[in-house]
Amino acid sequence: MCTPLLGVIFQSIIIIIIIINNNKNNFYYYNNKRYPGFMENPYSHASPFYHLLEEKAIDRIIQIGLRDLTPEQREIKEKFNKKLSVIEMPELFGNDALQVISKKCGEFLQKCKDEKITKFYVSIDVDVLDPAYAPGVSHIEPGGLTSRELFSALDILFYDKKLAQECIIGCDVVEYNPRNDVNFVTAFVSARILRRLGALIQTRK
Repeated sequence: MCTPLLGVIFQSIIIIIIIINNNKNNFYYYNNKRYPGFMENPYSHASPFYHLLEEKAIDRIIQIGLRDLTPEQREIKEKFNKKLSVIEMPELFGNDALQVISKKCGEFLQKCKDEKITKFYVSIDVDVLDPAYAPGVSHIEPGGLTSRELFSALDILFYDKKLAQECIIGCDVVEYNPRNDVNFVTAFVSARILRRLGALIQTRK
């Protein structure tokens, strides 16, 4: 089973939990990102999840912290609405962000439990954070999460330590660009994310 590095450009996502299809021996990875036809290339870096969903290589995805979706991306969101759980930033503005995240994540994890999904892949894009907390990225977009909200979201998702220790099969942190960093702020937060993920799964045998 291969472990992909899944990143995001033009959309900011903090956590993508990719649930691997229990009936498949392989986790398919396409070197592309989210929707077909970006720059007139159906296999661009902008479409991996689209192809993963099309190939039925994954069962469910939760995306937290999305902002500035394109019309094409909204069409795909509707097309795969039964498999996609999405929390867009406007849902968090003016509300208790952690309460919204906790509610949506709880619903998502319950669906996974009901469907007996047992394999998780976690990918975190540091550009989901507001530039004030992570300036060292290539695509700066105001209106992101705070670092506190990001770490709290991880804690909410993996409150069940058994889930983290036994079910996470891989993780990554992407979109860090040291050329744009200021005083290593983004480097430190990226390292802390990796440390937090490592702590979640450190007791796995």
